[in-house]
Amino acid sequence: MESVFNDSEDGNRTLSEMFDDAMDVYESINKSEEETSSSNYQMNVRKCISLCEKATNLINLAGLFSSNETIEEIPSENLKYLLLPALLGSLVLKLQSSDRLNNLETAEIYFKDFIKRLQDYEMIKQERIPVLEEENEDAPRKQMNLDDLARERNEKIRKYKEQKELEKELDRLKSLMKNCDDETCRQYYLTCLKSYMNKALEEINCIRQEKPLAKHLAEVREGKTYVSTEAKDHLQNKYIVKPLRPVIITRNEIQKKVFGAGYPSLPTMTVDEFYRERVAEGIFPAQGSSYSKTLQELSDPEVAKKEEEKEEIRKEREVECDDADYLNKARQMDDFKDDHRRGWGNTMNRS
Repeated sequence: MESVFNDSEDGNRTLSEMFDDAMDVYESINKSEEETSSSNYQMNVRKCISLCEKATNLINLAGLFSSNETIEEIPSENLKYLLLPALLGSLVLKLQSSDRLNNLETAEIYFKDFIKRLQDYEMIKQERIPVLEEENEDAPRKQMNLDDLARERNEKIRKYKEQKELEKELDRLKSLMKNCDDETCRQYYLTCLKSYMNKALEEINCIRQEKPLAKHLAEVREGKTYVSTEAKDHLQNKYIVKPLRPVIITRNEIQKKVFGAGYPSLPTMTVDEFYRERVAEGIFPAQGSSYSKTLQELSDPEVAKKEEEKEEIRKEREVECDDADYLNKARQMDDFKDDHRRGWGNTMNRS
């Protein structure tokens, strides 16, 4: 994926052009097959964040949104700007940094702001949205019975089908956007908002599941939890960046003070990255060690037989070459067997 952003062009672009450019970069990031940890991928994520933040600041300066509007009163050409918090939340989750907890909390603020905004503009009719409520992390988790699990499963299936239908409708409407009338344009962005609403709700749930692990890693960096010095250095030196601060669309002066506190993704590491991190922490053995064989290899009789044959050949060569260390160990083992009759170490309390 090539970099598709140029800072020098900012002064010549309208708000609409800046937003459209941000969407182009965002879509190219999502379609990219690059490693998410690559420098070019991360550079594009940061540039897209910068574009979205600049667009947000311009919206606040222009005062495009009012606190007494409903979704029907917002002009069609302005609806797309309501997507900015959701885009920023998704982008922040893609960032690789040493402070994952800060990224999670920043992303949660963006997603919650996005959901709350849709609720305020009466696009979401529910009065109570559980994910917007503060999470009590010390409270014991409710044990789910079979009925609860069945309802949760059915709800996930329903949301999955709904999201697929929305994506199908978005593809249809997007093909009409080049020369569309106001109604088609409006329908497209309203469908976008519904689609991103579902994604935001799902991301908040994922964030809440990941947060305990991120907090533990943060405590490791601060020295509150003991790990080896090598592992701690590995965690502290990985992607050290300046902490993020959320930039949100404000609807009044009070909201210009950052509010809320919250918490993304998906698996944050590839299998290789996960293995390397566990090796650094001393939990997994390093590759190439004698303990790095898989269970399948150890349980395969053919593999075990070949290993035994290799060991016998190695011993014969050491004897033939009069290997001093090997001969010394062999003599010590013979002496040990002479002095310690078989079964002496396991008398089962019998004299």
